[in-house]
Amino acid sequence: MLLQAGVSRVGYIRAQLDPVRSGLVVSGPGAAAKVRKLREEGFTGPLLADPAVYTVAAASEDGPFPDVSEGQLSFGDPLRLSIEEQVGHRAGATAAMTPTGYLHAEDSDALKAAVHQILKLEDSHVFQAAKRSPGGPNSPSVLLPELMDFFLGETLAKRFAAGLAPVCRCAACDGLVLDTFVSNHWQVPAAAHNAAVLMEWLRTMDAVEPAGRPAWWQQRCQRAVDRYPVLNAELDHPGFSAFKVPQQLLQWAQASVAPQASSTARPVAGVERGEP
Repeated sequence: MLLQAGVSRVGYIRAQLDPVRSGLVVSGPGAAAKVRKLREEGFTGPLLADPAVYTVAAASEDGPFPDVSEGQLSFGDPLRLSIEEQVGHRAGATAAMTPTGYLHAEDSDALKAAVHQILKLEDSHVFQAAKRSPGGPNSPSVLLPELMDFFLGETLAKRFAAGLAPVCRCAACDGLVLDTFVSNHWQVPAAAHNAAVLMEWLRTMDAVEPAGRPAWWQQRCQRAVDRYPVLNAELDHPGFSAFKVPQQLLQWAQASVAPQASSTARPVAGVERGEP
């Protein structure tokens, strides 16, 4: 029997659980982090983390998995990020629960969109890596700046096997090739790379006048979206698109931004090819 409880109520019922015949479904914001903490504390029963997005946002055909990051910048597809948080390296959940928005009665389009995205994800590295090892993916997540998305290091190695991988010139890498992070031994360098790239973006945005920052961000996202087909053509994988534009990035690129006076920014060194 699985008992469902919000993050703040887990402590009240944990001691009452049968260690063999029951488990927990932790729901709401912070559920995945709570599951991870319970594992660290020695909880061995079945554990699920329910993002409970359906309590705060509705699903739609265009967005069956709504972004509920509350204004925080979150890169990548919300579905993929949520599942990786639940069942990725040392995450702790027994299985993943999708961050589906509330499905209104008879909204079959939203339901079909959710199913379609889940089926596509089943063929991706997220599910193929839980099949390989119960400990999670065998390589760290790496931010590819020119595409503004995260990919497993081993995925980048495969995608660039027949092409020239990007050279990263961020403060942490200083010329390292981005198909290097092929195993979990590179967890720390990969994390340093991710942080360094994000901080460079932050410093660049900070140099832009506040009124011009929405347009600056939209333009950066649009450049990344435009880069996808170019990079795919360069890699020339017959019958296969090496990289697909994440829906969230596409939404940022297409967002309506009020026109502002042109803003200038102090130059910040690009982190790899394709950066201005």
